Amino acid sequence: MNPNEFWNQAFGRSGLEPHYDDWLDKYKEELDRCSGRTILDLGCGIGNNAKYLTERGHKVLCCDQSEVALEKLRAFVPEAETKRLNMLEGLSFADGSFPLVIADLSLHYFDEADTFRIVRDIHRVLEEGGLLLCRLNSIRSLPVYTGYYIEVGGLMRRYFDREQVDYYFGNDLWEKMTCLEYPMDRYFKGKIVWEVPAKKRG
Repeated sequence: MNPNEFWNQAFGRSGLEPHYDDWLDKYKEELDRCSGRTILDLGCGIGNNAKYLTERGHKVLCCDQSEVALEKLRAFVPEAETKRLNMLEGLSFADGSFPLVIADLSLHYFDEADTFRIVRDIHRVLEEGGLLLCRLNSIRSLPVYTGYYIEVGGLMRRYFDREQVDYYFGNDLWEKMTCLEYPMDRYFKGKIVWEVPAKKRG
């Protein structure tokens, strides 16, 4: 099954509704600085972060490769703008288009070369000093370590330890802020994630 079919099936399940945790609360000041401007949400799914942002008066452009997910998002969060987008095909936005990009549990499905290419593309579409807020699978979610990039549940997934976080975000492109590792629940499935805020360097 290709990834688009996988996600259309996953998001096509009945009973799914957007719900959010409080992870963006700590970035209120940064979000408020985006007032009146559009925040980019990559791999938005059915709109967990879109719901959070629009309820607080923020403008958001929600992107996902799954049209099923976007259809549900438009029903649940009609205020949000949507765009079908596959990150592997590049981000179809001009340089410096956004003050803030969110990639919540959406950057850990790619091999090493594609991960670096996508992260560089996010850097490109951020304005100078713009902020990337992302969450990533932690290696601690795996019961047994068998590698950073492995097949789980029919899909290739990447898992991060602190060394891997530094490998992808600890370079000249990014000023990496304090990273957090913690458990979270989504759709009643617990996992451990890294939260990585990183500012664009010039």
